[in-house]
Parts: sequence; C-alpha cells; structure tokens
Amino acid sequence: MIVYFGWDFFSKTIDYESYLYSAIWFLIILFLILVSAEINVKHMKLNSSEMDKKITKAILYTMFFLGLTFMFAHKQVKSVKDKKSTFGTILQLENNVVLISDSTNYFIGKTQNYLFYYHESTKQTDVIPVSKLIQLTIGNKLKK
Repeated sequence: MIVYFGWDFFSKTIDYESYLYSAIWFLIILFLILVSAEINVKHMKLNSSEMDKKITKAILYTMFFLGLTFMFAHKQVKSVKDKKSTFGTILQLENNVVLISDSTNYFIGKTQNYLFYYHESTKQTDVIPVSKLIQLTIGNKLKK
C-alpha cells in the first residue's frame, strides 16, 4: 500500500479513487491474513495433508493476484478513458495519415505488433499494425 501511495504521489494522479482503492486493498489484505489463519486452523483440526495445504494456498494467492491485476487494469482503463491520459498522442502512419488523441478519439495502447485507437462516438476501435507506423509521439496530459 505504501508503494501504491508513493506511485500515485510521484505520478501526480492521486485522487479520491486512489484513496478508495487503497482502503479496499488494505481491507482485502487484512481479510486475506484472517482467512489464511483460519484455513491453517482448519488444516490443523482436520489433519490435512501437505498437498491439501499447498493447493489451498495456491488458490488463495491466485485469487489475490488476479484481483490485484484486475485493479491495476481497471485503474489504467479509467485513466485512459475518463482522465484522457493519452490526450495529445500523435500517430503518424503511412500515406500521410495522422491520428491525434483528443477528447473523443484516443490512443488506447500498443502491443508488440499492433496499436489501438478508439472512436468514442462510434464505439469502434481501430487496430493498426505497427508496421504501418512511422512515428508515435506520446502525449501524457492528465485532465482533471
């Protein structure tokens, strides 16, 4: 949680939602500790095998890390969609095509092979091969 607050403080994105996420994750971690302790008590009462203990821990940790991944993905989506964090990003493509992120059309992200550009009015996403990209100028103007 300290790392999370530090990240938000230095990236200048701290807001009400960040505090809410931090509080939720604090409660989740506390719950995870309590559930883990209770599971250990149950294993001791039932005299469970080591394999059962390992499987239970693997399931518990998998659920935790999936939740953590979901939280960070959701925060990134909100940043791009609501705060327009990619505002001003310029994609220069072949044939003199230029796409500029604004409040209704914006750059979502990039993988190794593709770029993603979303049109809010039509709710469509352009998937552009990286091979067609000449220049990518990343804008990072968070709108509050």
